[in-house]
Amino acid sequence: LYDTLRQFDAAMPIYEEAIDAYPPDDPTRPIAMVHLARREIWRGNHPRAASLVAEVDPWKNVREPADLTEQEQLRWRQLRLALALELPLVEADLHEAAGRLAEAAASLEALAGTEGSGLRESQRARLLAQAARLRHRAGDRAGALATVDRAIELQHDDPERDESRLAELRYWRVHARHGLLSDTATPYLPRTWPGDAYEQDVRVLLREIQDVPGIGTMYLALGSTAYTGGKKELALEIYLLAIRSPDLVEQARGKPMIWRGLLAAFPAALQLGRFEDAERILGIVERIADEPIEELDDYRAALIQARADAAEAKQREQAPKADPAPAKAPDDEDEPPARRPLGLEAEPGAAPTQPEQEPTGEGDAPPTWPWLAAAALALLGVWMIRRR
Repeated sequence: LYDTLRQFDAAMPIYEEAIDAYPPDDPTRPIAMVHLARREIWRGNHPRAASLVAEVDPWKNVREPADLTEQEQLRWRQLRLALALELPLVEADLHEAAGRLAEAAASLEALAGTEGSGLRESQRARLLAQAARLRHRAGDRAGALATVDRAIELQHDDPERDESRLAELRYWRVHARHGLLSDTATPYLPRTWPGDAYEQDVRVLLREIQDVPGIGTMYLALGSTAYTGGKKELALEIYLLAIRSPDLVEQARGKPMIWRGLLAAFPAALQLGRFEDAERILGIVERIADEPIEELDDYRAALIQARADAAEAKQREQAPKADPAPAKAPDDEDEPPARRPLGLEAEPGAAPTQPEQEPTGEGDAPPTWPWLAAAALALLGVWMIRRR
């Protein structure tokens, strides 16, 4: 009961009492030892956990006696389950704590592959995912990719699979493939664009996770990577997927770290001239922020100016262009000026012809909205720095 309530400090002395109370040959005693060893690991008491594992280990070779009562048979079944399922987890934790990462991964992989363990595909996939992270931390990148591929297959084959969990495994695989995992095997956002191969994998991933609930923050991470890497079209495509995610919009209510991630889509839309999307982004963020947004007026002003600049540029493009005047031949100083042909002399008293004026360049200035978009993004960055 205390375990169910996650009150481990209260549960542990009871396990100690159970270990002391059961006879040495009672199969319930090693079960209590395995339970206690796991909780000692959670507390960081690895020496005590290792001591308990050493006492339990001989029970792996103990054969079940004959002529058992129904209650005794139940206890032996529970022991077999504890030895088959829980003990490998404890051993893997001890290996990891001692820095034996490859051994820890092997323990989990063996457990996931145990026939007749009663584990569902998704449970085995979770073990393999943990093993893949351990392989990566041990420097075995190829082993990590092979293990996570098996985890994805198992997760996909589970009739009651968790689609969001499957999406997380695929997301991890993409970043593992391109070396974008931290020392703790956690995906991170690169400062520069990883390249065309990464973009291809991301587009495949987007098709695989389409309409999967509960992955809105994954879209934000991918969109941020694309935007900072200069892939604005891809970034906006991903940001719009995030905005269409109902769970993310609901999750973002009143949480600036999330809705400001959505607001980062605005400069991308503005720079691409996607003004309807830009206005939609501002409207959604304003509804879910639940607080005044200081830079919102500046963003709206930038949007108005960008639309005006785009309309003016379009009008100039559509305006008919006058034929250029023929170039006037230079005068020859060695020859007298030619007389006007008969009938073309200037009339007496006529005003002299005015020279054509050089163009002033007014109206040909480049539109200012790309700079306004950059300023909008800068405002967002300044706000984030202040929050830190």
